[in-house]
Amino acid sequence: MGALFFLVVVACVPFMPAGATVPRWAILSIAAAVLLFRTNISWVGVAVVGYLTLMAYVAPSGFDAAFIYWHFLVVVALFGFFVTRDIKGAMLGAALGFWVNSAVVLAQYYLNWQKIPQIIPNGGLFYNHFMASEAAAIVLAVIVGYRLWWLIPGILPTLALGARHSLIALGIAAGAGLWRYSRFAAMMAALGLFLFAFALMKGEGGHKMILISPDFLQRVGVWIDTIPHIRPWGHGLGSFIANYPSFQTHSISLQLRFENAHNDYIQLLYELGLGGALLISIVAARMVTAMPSPAWYGLIVFLVEACFGFPLYEPVSAALAAVCAAGVFNGCGSLRDLLHPVRPRIRHWPQNHGLAPVYAGGPGLPADADSPFGRSLRSDFGHGA
Repeated sequence: MGALFFLVVVACVPFMPAGATVPRWAILSIAAAVLLFRTNISWVGVAVVGYLTLMAYVAPSGFDAAFIYWHFLVVVALFGFFVTRDIKGAMLGAALGFWVNSAVVLAQYYLNWQKIPQIIPNGGLFYNHFMASEAAAIVLAVIVGYRLWWLIPGILPTLALGARHSLIALGIAAGAGLWRYSRFAAMMAALGLFLFAFALMKGEGGHKMILISPDFLQRVGVWIDTIPHIRPWGHGLGSFIANYPSFQTHSISLQLRFENAHNDYIQLLYELGLGGALLISIVAARMVTAMPSPAWYGLIVFLVEACFGFPLYEPVSAALAAVCAAGVFNGCGSLRDLLHPVRPRIRHWPQNHGLAPVYAGGPGLPADADSPFGRSLRSDFGHGA
């Protein structure tokens, strides 16, 4: 799996239209088709695919719906494969891929090497530095969790010349990791990365630092335009790009055409309705009840980035998020295993995150170590399978 994710990160064909994304989707599509033969698909996975099929059928644009439908099928396949396997090898390969990307970023920045067409410069092998830094931040959080310190220098150039919301996401993940040891250290870590991200944002001409950029204000306008049009039944996959110009009021549709809402939560709610809300709720419930792990920290970074961009709709960041989510949901054999222990695990969350784990006893905690919940606890705390 390491070789696969190395290729996904470095795949770029500059002379091909959409050469920074098409090769990556091709590799992921072939890999997902092969991995399906080694994946046990549960009824939950079948239900998810069925709902996506329905949302593709009712979409206003068949082309856009088909593209995003296949996109999500790849993500589901990756999740289904890794949910019963170790993700360390995949993240190691991705980290080595970012060493290559960072070398290209440094050549672009210091040597003015511009052989790869880009919307925003210094993205390396990506078509803009936002996409590169979002994926790099996820990988960095995971490899720090695995204590693979030697991989960090090869990722930093991509992050330093990338998007500041990726640094903010890393700050929040660092704060979450330090919180159980020292709340002061947690707040200082989060604040330090936020100030560093703020220092990287220059105003016009590169002389004045600004807190709120014009791009961010444009995104807020998209959110304000979209939220009133969210419906319980959704609008269908790919409907945002087709429908948004009809209610675009905070910008001129003839000048700016938004393909994404720059907030994955808003876009999921707009396109999938209650199905999107259920998906978000399940992920939130698992993040609250699961013990911190390298995958947990990587998914924290992705969830924060999803508030300001669209990493779920990009090949590398979406694939990495699927792998991290699989690591977090490892041990949940069914939806019942996920939802049944939510209340007792929330009640015991402070002890479990700060003191030695208790496997039995106490109200609501099953004493049977071989129960689904007991196996999940042992998996989360790293004490056997």
